[in-house]
Amino acid sequence: MNIVTIFDEVCSSYFPRWDRQREWTAEFGDANQCRNSTGYCDTVAKTVYVDKLSSIGMLDAGVRALLIHEICHDIGAAEHNRKWARRMERAAACAAELNEAEVADILRSDIVSCAGNGVLAEYNLCNVLDYAEALSPSIDCATAVKRVAKYFGYKPAKVKRDFGRVIEDAMAGVA
Repeated sequence: MNIVTIFDEVCSSYFPRWDRQREWTAEFGDANQCRNSTGYCDTVAKTVYVDKLSSIGMLDAGVRALLIHEICHDIGAAEHNRKWARRMERAAACAAELNEAEVADILRSDIVSCAGNGVLAEYNLCNVLDYAEALSPSIDCATAVKRVAKYFGYKPAKVKRDFGRVIEDAMAGVA
């Protein structure tokens, strides 16, 4: 497997406007470079590191999806949050258009496993209230805010600012 060739194909097919100066590369990295994970997007080194041992058994679709996942960290967000998930979903839609259904499936599975079920759900009063009401009434409001934030892929401070009162009422059974 030539990781650089696959990286170049991924860049041209999925991210044609990213890295126009061709500063980025991909290479097999050690555990430290990969941050003890399957891959890591190092924005300082402008390198996507892939753990060779983890990738040996992967099909090409898996390696392509891994590279896309890591590039989305540079383009979208460093964390597995809503912004990153939206960029991943755009890449999954692109994979479907390119008849790479397996890549699309892997990307969509990654979104859910890394960021959660609600990260692509509409973040609005109705959905936040529905989710908050489904939480156990025995948890405190701060914990409920954290769970709502994780579900929708936002920071707790934003959720508290946007819907703190609604969540508080839902936890108190007022809703």
